Amino acid sequence: MADSSCVTCTAQESDRDRGAGLEPMNAENENLSWIKPLLAQLNLLRQSGVSVDLNTIRDQLERSGLVERVRQVVVEINGAAGHDILEFLGFQPRQRSVVRITYRSAKVYFAMHIAVRMGGPVVMFYSKSRFFKGFKRYFRGHMWTSDQAMEFEQEFRPHEITEDDIRAWFSFLLSGFRKRFRPRIRQLIPLE
Repeated sequence: MADSSCVTCTAQESDRDRGAGLEPMNAENENLSWIKPLLAQLNLLRQSGVSVDLNTIRDQLERSGLVERVRQVVVEINGAAGHDILEFLGFQPRQRSVVRITYRSAKVYFAMHIAVRMGGPVVMFYSKSRFFKGFKRYFRGHMWTSDQAMEFEQEFRPHEITEDDIRAWFSFLLSGFRKRFRPRIRQLIPLE
C-alpha cells in the first residue's frame, strides 16, 4: 500500500512539473549536458562576461598566496590555542566568496570573509547573534538570528597585504571586533 501512495505522489509531482513547463531528467541526458537546458528553463543562467572578470580577480588573489597565508595563520592560532577556535572554509572558483574564517563565542558568531567584487578583492567582518528560543532551537539552522551586523569592510590589493595586515585582521576577529583592534584603513592608489 505504501508503494502505491509513493507512485501516486510521484505522478502528481510530475504532472505539476509538466504544467510548470519543466522537463524531467531522462536516461538520454545523464551526462553533464543536462544541466544547461534546465538552468535555462529556470532562468538561472547569467552572462559569462561578469564571471570572467571575477575569475581574473580571483586568480590574482590566489597567485599572490594570500589564501594560503591566511590558512597557515588559522593553523597556527588553532595550534597555539590547543583546540580549533577558528574554522576555515574555502570556496571553489567561480564563486564570489573565496574564504570564510569563523570564530564562535558563547552568544555571538564572528566571521572574516574574503570575497571578490568587480572593484577587486574585499575583506569583510560581520557578526550574528545567537539565540535559542522556543521549539525551533532543536532544529539546525534555526538557532541564528537573521540579523547580521557588518562591522568592517575594506577593498585591498593582494600583493600589498603584509603579515602584519593579516595579523591585524585575525586580532580584530578574535577580539570580537573591539575598536582598539580595528585594522587600519589603507587608501588604494589607482593603478596607472
